[in-house]
Amino acid sequence: MFTVSSIAHSIPDSDLSTAFVLGAIEYIKILLVWLALLAQCWHRLGVTQAKWHRSEALST
Repeated sequence: MFTVSSIAHSIPDSDLSTAFVLGAIEYIKILLVWLALLAQCWHRLGVTQAKWHRSEALST
């Protein structure tokens, strides 16, 4: 049965740091994708609200 500490000790330090850096890069990429999607949703929501306010102002 492998434990995390036994696996970590079997990996050389240079490989471990490389794996950490690659993992961090993947995490950042996923985070950026989610932020881009969230920004796009906020932008669309803002445009929708602006159109709604504009049409509401024109109807009065």
